[in-house]
Amino acid sequence: MRNRSRFTLADVVAARMAERPVRTAVGTSSVTVSVLYLVAQMVGAGSLVALLLGGRATRPGPGRCAGLTRRLG
Repeated sequence: MRNRSRFTLADVVAARMAERPVRTAVGTSSVTVSVLYLVAQMVGAGSLVALLLGGRATRPGPGRCAGLTRRLG
């Protein structure tokens, strides 16, 4: 890839195909993967905070989220 002066997979594929659809697909897949990683990080952070504050680390149901929101103000 360096020999072609292309540094990412999107650059190589865009050089061989139409550039705009390739960039759109790569951008969409990057955002999707980032959101999945972010969700996993937030679940882990929530479990850690619950452990540190002495709460239970369970997945909240619909009623629990509303109750927590009312308590926090």
